[in-house]
Amino acid sequence: LVKQGTGTLTLSGANTYSGGTTVSAGTLRGTTTSLQGDITNNATVTFDQAGSGTYAGILSGTGALTKTGTGTVMLSGANTYAGTTTISAGRLEVNGSLVGPVTNQTGGTLSGIGQIGTFENFGQVAPGNSIGTLVVNGNFTSQANSEYEVEIDPNGNSDLIQVTGSATLNGGIVEVQPLGSGFIPGTDYTILTAAGGVSGTLGSLSHNFAFLTPTLTHLSHSVLLRLTRNSINFADLADTSNQLAVATKLDTLSAGATGDMDSVINMLWGLNADQARDAFRQIGTGAQFKGSLISAVETSTNLYLQTLRRRAWGLRQGRKQTLQDLQAQSFTSQSGHTDLDQAIGTFRLPGTVDRSPFHHTTGEFPLWKPGFWMQGLGVYGKLSDGSNIAGFEFHNEGVLLGVDKRLGSSWLFGIVGGYTTTNVTFEGTPNTHTIDSYLLGLYSSFSRGAPYIDSGVTLAFNHYDNERHIAFGTLDRTAASTFNGYKASMYLESGHRWSSHYMEIQPLLALHYSYLHQQGSTESGAQSLNLSVDDFTAHSFRTSLGLRVAIPVYLGPETEVIGDIWGRWNRKIFESDYELSARFADVPSHVFRIQSYQPRENRGILGTSIMGSLGSRYQVGMSYYSQISDRLVTHTLTGNIGFSW
Repeated sequence: LVKQGTGTLTLSGANTYSGGTTVSAGTLRGTTTSLQGDITNNATVTFDQAGSGTYAGILSGTGALTKTGTGTVMLSGANTYAGTTTISAGRLEVNGSLVGPVTNQTGGTLSGIGQIGTFENFGQVAPGNSIGTLVVNGNFTSQANSEYEVEIDPNGNSDLIQVTGSATLNGGIVEVQPLGSGFIPGTDYTILTAAGGVSGTLGSLSHNFAFLTPTLTHLSHSVLLRLTRNSINFADLADTSNQLAVATKLDTLSAGATGDMDSVINMLWGLNADQARDAFRQIGTGAQFKGSLISAVETSTNLYLQTLRRRAWGLRQGRKQTLQDLQAQSFTSQSGHTDLDQAIGTFRLPGTVDRSPFHHTTGEFPLWKPGFWMQGLGVYGKLSDGSNIAGFEFHNEGVLLGVDKRLGSSWLFGIVGGYTTTNVTFEGTPNTHTIDSYLLGLYSSFSRGAPYIDSGVTLAFNHYDNERHIAFGTLDRTAASTFNGYKASMYLESGHRWSSHYMEIQPLLALHYSYLHQQGSTESGAQSLNLSVDDFTAHSFRTSLGLRVAIPVYLGPETEVIGDIWGRWNRKIFESDYELSARFADVPSHVFRIQSYQPRENRGILGTSIMGSLGSRYQVGMSYYSQISDRLVTHTLTGNIGFSW
C-alpha cells in the first residue's frame, strides 16, 4: 500500500496484506488492527483507537507519529522514523524504542520501559509497565501542570526517568503510587537522573499515605523522593472505640519501641488510612473475639434450659382416662364443657379426639412418663457485621442425657448431663474458634392441677480453643490461645394451664440468672502482637413473659401427638458490660479496653414443636425455635427420644 497526496486515508478492518506500507504524503490513519507490518513513514501516521492494541512492526522514514483516541497503543519494535511523536490523547506505551523527539500533550500519557528521544511533557508520564525505567536519549523538560506518576514499593524500588542529556524542571505534580504496604520512614527513591544535570524543580506531591509524607530532594544530577514521618498519630484515624483503644496504645509505645514491636510500628506507618484502621481492628480482635464468644455460650445455655422446660411440660400432659376410654365416647355425649370450650365452639382438627388429654390434667397418665431421655441439639446463629464489633456465624451440635422421677403426685425431679461443641467464624477472617462444653444440671417441677412451677440449675464447663489471623503490610501472623471457663445458670418459671377439649393455652412468667467466668489468656505465635486478656466475669438477670398454645391429635391406641406453638419476650433487668482488659504480652503494663458484642435489652423467641408417645414406654419429640435480637438471629432444632419403665 502506497499513500500519496495531501489528504487523509483511514484504514479500518483487519487488513492482511503483506507487501508493506509506504506513506509518501498526507496522513495514514488506523488502529493497531488495521495498520500492521513495517511502515515506511515519510509523512504522518496516526493511531486513533478507543481500545488497547500492540503495533509490533517497525516504523521508519522521516515522518511523524500521532496518537489520538482514548485507547492504548503499545510499540514493541525498534522504530527508526526521525519525525516527532505527538501524544494527543490516550496512552502510548513504548516498550521498544523511538529515535525522534516526543511531545506528550495535556490529556496524553506516556509509559513503558523503552527508549525515546528528547522528551517534553505537558501531560502524564508513567514509566514502566509496573515499576520500570524509561530512558530519554536526549533532554527532558517537565512543564507546569504536567504529572509524573511514580510507583514505589516497600523495598526501595521505584519508577525512574533516566535522561542522557539535561533535565529542565518547570514544575509538575508528582503522584506517588505505592505498590503494596509496609513502607518504612526514611526510605529514599531515585525517580529521575540526568547525565547533563538537573535545573529547576518539580512541583507538588500527591499521595495517599496516612502517617508518611513524601518529600523531594533535587540534586545536581538526580531527584530523590523520601518518605518521612508526619505528625498524624494512629489515634487520629481511628473510626471506632475499639480502634481508638488499640491506636492510642500503639501511639504510646511507638516512641520507645524496640525489636519486633518497632518493626510493627514501622509497618503501620507505611499504611494508608483504610489499611491502618483495618490493622487496628485486627490487632484488637484477640480481646474482642474472646468477649463475643460469650454470645455463643449463652445460646448453648439457653438451649439447655429450654430443653429442661420442654421436658417438664411434656411430663405434665396427663389425662384421667385412657385412650381406649376416650375412643369409646362421642362428642354428642360430652357434658361439662369449659368456658374455653364455648369460646372455641366446635372447632377441631382432623384426628383430634373428643376428650383430649388436656381435659383432665391430673398427671395420672402423662403423655410422657418419667425415665431416661436423650436429646440431640443443633443451633445456627448469625450476628450481622457492625462498625465497632465484627459479625460472626456459629453452629452448635451436641447431645443431652437425662433421667427423672416423680415423687408423689405433684413433684418431679431430674438430673441431666451433656456435651456440645460450638464453632465460631468471624466475618471476613479465616479465624477459627471452638468451644467444647460439658454440662451438668438438676431440674424440678411442681404442679397441682392447672398451676405449675418449674426450676432448674445448670453448670457448664467450657474449653475455648482460638486461632486468629493478623495480616497487614508484609506482616502475616497467627495468634493462638486456649483457656477455660464456666457458666452457672438458674431459672424459675411459673404458669397456668387453661385447657379445653381441643387445646391448651398456657401463659407463663420466668426469671433467669446466669454467672459466667472466663480465665485470663495469653496468645502465642504472633510475637509482639500477642495479646494477654484478663479474666472476665459477667452477671445477667432477665425476665421472660410467654404464651404457649397446644393442640392434641389422636393417631391410634396408645399413640398420640401434641403440637404447639409458643413465644417468649425476654427483657434484661441487669447485665454486666462486655468490655475486656487487654495488653500486649511483651508490655504488660500498658492496658487497653476492648468492647465485645452485648445483646440488646429485649429479645423475642418464637418456636414450635411436636411431641408424642409410642406405646406405653417410648416418647419422641422435635422442636424448632428462633431468637431475634437486633443484630443476632439464631435458629435451633432439637430431636429427642425417651424410655420409661
